[in-house]
Amino acid sequence: MALTIFVSCSAKQRAKREFPPLPKDVDISTEPPGEYGGIYINVDPGGGPNTFNPLVSEDASSGSAISMVLDGMVGEYPMTQELIPGLAKSWEVGADNKTYIFHLREGICW
Repeated sequence: MALTIFVSCSAKQRAKREFPPLPKDVDISTEPPGEYGGIYINVDPGGGPNTFNPLVSEDASSGSAISMVLDGMVGEYPMTQELIPGLAKSWEVGADNKTYIFHLREGICW
């Protein structure tokens, strides 16, 4: 007795993603986007991140990985070590040097 099974394969259709609009005044790259399904390789001499939770990160490997996927209110310009805008377009330091008021870019959402 012979059994024959015919199986058909078709190209996998990707769902179209809807992305929220970019915040106003945000700096974006002018480079063309990468191709879907590409590979990103990051060499980390520390052995890789121990966590992706920024609240408990204590090692440089985790901090490096987290900084690639999460943005902060401010950043640091490496040449001068000055604070530069990030998610916040500006900020104010109170007279007591303990109070900070961040002015977020329009369109920032969590």
